[in-house]
Amino acid sequence: MRLPLLALLVAAPSTAFCLDDPPEWRDRRAKCPVDAWNALEGQAAPSLAGLGSWENTAALDWTDFQGNVVLLHLWGSWAGTRELGYLVELHEKYAEQGFVVLGVHSKRGAQNHADLIGKENLPYVVAADKAGTLEQALTMKFWPTYFLIDRDGKVRMAGLNKNADKEGNLYMDQAIGAVLAEPWEGQRKLIAYVEKAEEEQVVSTRWPAMPDKRLNGKDVRGEQGPTLAGLTWLTEEPDLAGKCVLIDLWATWCGPCVRGMPDLQEWHERFGEDLVVIGVSSQHPESRDAQGQPWGSKVADFLAARSFTYAQALDQGGRLKSSLNVTAIPHVILMDSTGIVRWQGVPAAQPDALTTELVAQVINADRKQRGAETNVTAQGSRDFVDSGWPETPQKKLYAKHDYRGKQAPDFVIGEWITKEPDRQGKVVVIDFWATWCEPCRKLIPEMNQWTAEFGDEVAIIGVSDEDAATVKAFLEKVQVDYPIAIDPSAIMKGQLGVDGIPHVLVVDSQGIVRWQGWPDAKTDPLTKKVLRQIVEQDKRVRAPEEDF
Repeated sequence: MRLPLLALLVAAPSTAFCLDDPPEWRDRRAKCPVDAWNALEGQAAPSLAGLGSWENTAALDWTDFQGNVVLLHLWGSWAGTRELGYLVELHEKYAEQGFVVLGVHSKRGAQNHADLIGKENLPYVVAADKAGTLEQALTMKFWPTYFLIDRDGKVRMAGLNKNADKEGNLYMDQAIGAVLAEPWEGQRKLIAYVEKAEEEQVVSTRWPAMPDKRLNGKDVRGEQGPTLAGLTWLTEEPDLAGKCVLIDLWATWCGPCVRGMPDLQEWHERFGEDLVVIGVSSQHPESRDAQGQPWGSKVADFLAARSFTYAQALDQGGRLKSSLNVTAIPHVILMDSTGIVRWQGVPAAQPDALTTELVAQVINADRKQRGAETNVTAQGSRDFVDSGWPETPQKKLYAKHDYRGKQAPDFVIGEWITKEPDRQGKVVVIDFWATWCEPCRKLIPEMNQWTAEFGDEVAIIGVSDEDAATVKAFLEKVQVDYPIAIDPSAIMKGQLGVDGIPHVLVVDSQGIVRWQGWPDAKTDPLTKKVLRQIVEQDKRVRAPEEDF
């Protein structure tokens, strides 16, 4: 449930628009729409009226941001997500000074916007430009692109430079600090953020897939990774025994490298008992920059000015980088505890980006390989691996008959509105719903997400007792990614004695009901963790000796 925006007013010091900022703060490469961006500066920011799918706040317009400096981030999940960690860092660093990050997903891929936001757990304001009105108004040519909006709602800088200076300080950070420091007279509105409960997710224990992709280096996935012999350690040399190892090849002058460092720090803190994170720069002591200063000392100075605590080393002569034929950085390899490379590439590159969930997956697969009994969640904490079927607590079922632990009623439908799915050998989720039912409609995005995440492991089926025309008309307006059928005679519904919808059955591959009830009930809700538990136990029952 979204909360209304709190129009709380606080005293805040005025802003004067000025055009004498350092030119390097702006991205003015040949591919940029320079004339259009220059014309935007000093003008009122384009309307937000066309945005939808707001996350973490109610829907906003520019008056709601009065008195705040806003970093408008035009992005797309298809263009990479590595910068999101840096934006979270900016949000936390400057929020108390009246700074707001507004991330707006592109028209392309907007349908996946909500799922990605949930996975990344972003704390700042996010919306989707489903109609493409804002990107058109800003003359967007490439993603991501950044615009800085001042406290009066005017475009202060269009097309911020995402790179860093020779000292490793990001130009964007410098620009934000400068605009925040400008005097401003007025009252600042506070944004009311909606806090979300964080649910621990069960992560797969299989090794990640290794899709074809551009690596910018020699492909060593599935092979023994490089050794760390010959490195000069800037921190204490870490103990690698029994742990997965993530090696990040980076440099202080590399903007994408610097923006990705908060992610590495987060993984170091979350997974420290199972993962060693190592930053390796080839700016070694013997090499010098154009001013004759040793690069090695630049790395040490860069790190000393920041709060990163994961291991750091210098690669003498670039041996490690050369052994992998790396042609561009950042370049990351993630090895299991035996030294086999399980992931490699550019961390932000889609569609195989390095995410928190993927890191946890490698750790889980490694722990399973070593016979460990505990599982690591995407949140980093450990939980015993769920085994056995879920418990069947006493609860209100909203049905006369409790089928949990019993053979499910015969699967009878009147007509398939979409293509009939293959249910053989799968866990089947049957959702009794109706187009007029608001709780049923609210469940659809979660069912869509499960359809994508569980793939061939689960068949989700929506069953309505309405007529075909009504359901088809609804499906033309609302995206439903799983199969839909109708049962106008309500045969299955009648066998269960359903007296409230949505009502869901989760049936294992042998036809036994393993979960039943109202999915959002406070007692025993149907979560992704419960569904994963059922899927994994179903595999154990079907193939106890199979390594899954």
